Amino acid sequence: IVPFVRELWGEFLLNDLLHLGFENKHYFTMGIFPFSLGRGISLGDAYAMPPDFIGWDPASAVNQYAPGFKLAGTLIADHVLDYDLYAAIDDNFSDSFNAVNLKTQGQFYGHRFNQARGFGILDYTLAGRLKWTPVESKECKIYFEPYALFADVRSQRVEVPGDSSSKLGTFGLAGEFMKGDFEAGFEIAHNIGRQRVKGLDRNV
Repeated sequence: IVPFVRELWGEFLLNDLLHLGFENKHYFTMGIFPFSLGRGISLGDAYAMPPDFIGWDPASAVNQYAPGFKLAGTLIADHVLDYDLYAAIDDNFSDSFNAVNLKTQGQFYGHRFNQARGFGILDYTLAGRLKWTPVESKECKIYFEPYALFADVRSQRVEVPGDSSSKLGTFGLAGEFMKGDFEAGFEIAHNIGRQRVKGLDRNV
């Protein structure tokens, strides 16, 4: 039996913890917990999943959520305008002596005598969003969620492990409209970014 933890987190009310005089509440969360932007198209809950999973409901197949931190709170009372600031560690290749000194750089130019991976190879995601609800009643609700995402992936593979890195930025807007039995929603997003690929010494 191999035990694993799917979700484990702690949440702190900053108003009480730091003795802040804010009228609205602000929270700090850390641990492994689900987080998604909009409808989950740009950033969803999926993190540690079975390799053979195919489907439309990844939350039911997640073995573990991503470790992360979240600062959340209310800017306008009654949850008319809320915010979330999120940071997650996607992959950490600097968490052990063996990972830092693993010889993965031998095929790259200038690394014949310095083949160790090195320290600081960390893949992470930063995200922020506003949750604006200008209208909310029993009969009608209008909701908008503008968001932004930045992902820094420092160890990717084109031909060999670690031969490329990429930076991705995403800006998006999601929204929902509900009135009685009618409901409609949308999400649009735009990606910007780049990938850098290292040259390989193919002499054997």
